[in-house]
Amino acid sequence: MTFLMRTKDSPMSALPAVRRVVQEIDRNHPLIDARTEESYLAEQAQYPRYYSMLLGLFAFVATGLAAVGIYGVMAYSVDRRRREIGIRIALGARGREVIHVIARQAAIAIASGVVLGLAGAMLLTRFVSSEIWEVKATDPATFAAVTLVLIGIAILACLIPARRAVGMDPNIALRHE
Repeated sequence: MTFLMRTKDSPMSALPAVRRVVQEIDRNHPLIDARTEESYLAEQAQYPRYYSMLLGLFAFVATGLAAVGIYGVMAYSVDRRRREIGIRIALGARGREVIHVIARQAAIAIASGVVLGLAGAMLLTRFVSSEIWEVKATDPATFAAVTLVLIGIAILACLIPARRAVGMDPNIALRHE
């Protein structure tokens, strides 16, 4: 049996009087587990909140791993073009022009990665939507923030090795294999 009561003062201060009334009604059913509505609701929300925090932690780790992977792939692709960069510089290309060529080609890879990543994320949201608590599974702010962070990392991952390669002596770049 469950009793609900509304009080003007603190609910727990009325507990002794409630215990006496329940004992008067039926001595075989003592008052057990007396608590406030707030504590009851907090207990009911405990596990969904825990799972949401765990899901957020995994999402943060996955975003970090994606960032490291993007940086590694982009840096490797620019590093593989060191010889080409050395030839361009030896033939008289300015560093800004070489970086522009590399950035344009990287932009194509970044754009295709963003499109495929967002499409995949939108498809997978229906599987995790039941585990997300108090947030829409297709939260535009989250999608935009993660996309912008990963685009920024991809741009840095392209430009940092490209600037390093452009600043290198063309003779060294041509001998690099």
